[in-house]
Amino acid sequence: MPQQLCPLVSSTPEIDQLFLELEQIFLELEQIFPYPKKAGVAVSGGSDSMLLSYLLVSFFAKKGRNSDFLHFLHCNHVVRPESEYEAQELQKLFHWWQFEIIKRQEKADPTEESLRNRRYAVFQKKMEEKELEVLFLWHNLTDRIESSLLNMIRGCGIKGFMSMQKMSSHHLLWWKTVVRPLLDLTKQEILSFCTELSIPYFLD
Repeated sequence: MPQQLCPLVSSTPEIDQLFLELEQIFLELEQIFPYPKKAGVAVSGGSDSMLLSYLLVSFFAKKGRNSDFLHFLHCNHVVRPESEYEAQELQKLFHWWQFEIIKRQEKADPTEESLRNRRYAVFQKKMEEKELEVLFLWHNLTDRIESSLLNMIRGCGIKGFMSMQKMSSHHLLWWKTVVRPLLDLTKQEILSFCTELSIPYFLD
């Protein structure tokens, strides 16, 4: 990742539509949390979170908002050989932004559920420390469909089928609002956007 994170300079009708959707989300947020309020952004380094980061930085620049109200959070679980390298590269990319890497120190169960619970525990702690009211997550339409199918298999009913929303609470984050601006985009669409806009990312 040789470049620095900066607002997008090129655009397409699809990207303009994303900006319109972001604007609507922020209008909804402002009804709950009048601007300015701080927001956290979960960064994995994958295509989803990198597109989200670039869109948010671009949106804040376009609206003339203070970028210091965006706090980017990366959890380094140290479960893959590439984890350390990716964290270092992300640190370079986000050098001029509010960016923090939280590295797992203790030995723990590396299962997906365990790492997920730890990640949200970290988000909760950092949001309280930094007084962040909103957390942006990178979930996409593909994630939403997979989650809905799993919930149907588990017999969760219609509530489980519709569990992943663009703006909602989260059972692992107390008194915080979760926002998922990419929820209408498929994984393939996100990859296409990253390629078209030269947005760097690591393979998931």
